[in-house]
Amino acid sequence: MVKKSVYAIFNSASKITGSISKGVAILSMDNEYQQKRQVEKFRQRPRNAIEGIGYGLKDLGTGIIKGLYGIVVRSSLYRAPREAVCGN
Repeated sequence: MVKKSVYAIFNSASKITGSISKGVAILSMDNEYQQKRQVEKFRQRPRNAIEGIGYGLKDLGTGIIKGLYGIVVRSSLYRAPREAVCGN
């Protein structure tokens, strides 16, 4: 009974975070990123809970790093043409 309850809680949490993640990916409007995300989703199938947690933590860290990198690169690409035109 406890095992099924724990499974249900983690399964629900997984579905909620997966939905949020998918929504954020769509909001990014980056088709290349969305395709890579789909490929990775089907490539990484954990065999047990520990492996699933490991994949999740790795993906979280990778997502944060890529997100910060994207913000820095895109903001500098956006700023560069404006600075050249404005003479700043």
